[in-house]
Amino acid sequence: MSEKFIDYLTETQVSFEAVKATAEFSEQQKECIEPLQFAYDKAIALITEYDERQPQQLSDGRGYSGSVALKPDRKEYYGRILNLRDVITYKGKTLAELTKAFHVAIDDYEKSCQEVGKEPKQ
Repeated sequence: MSEKFIDYLTETQVSFEAVKATAEFSEQQKECIEPLQFAYDKAIALITEYDERQPQQLSDGRGYSGSVALKPDRKEYYGRILNLRDVITYKGKTLAELTKAFHVAIDDYEKSCQEVGKEPKQ
């Protein structure tokens, strides 16, 4: 999904909320705003549905894999390393940041395992 589109939707929501909070509307103005709010809500729902249907995973060359999900309301990607007893999460504003955070999380996990004398589970 286009990050620019998500940015636009988020900015639009902020604008709606600011206008609604600071202005009084005539009935005609309310009739104009409500369809825009509905369209915004529908677009966010479609993005979320699209994101949930995608078999998105990250992987590295060492046998680890991680999930990828989007929080449209925060404009942020997040995930967790899969198939581990330990819960290890990562996040990023872009997919590139998320991928980097995924690799850093794996490195940190392996370093922590080494420090305590535990074998990393892959």
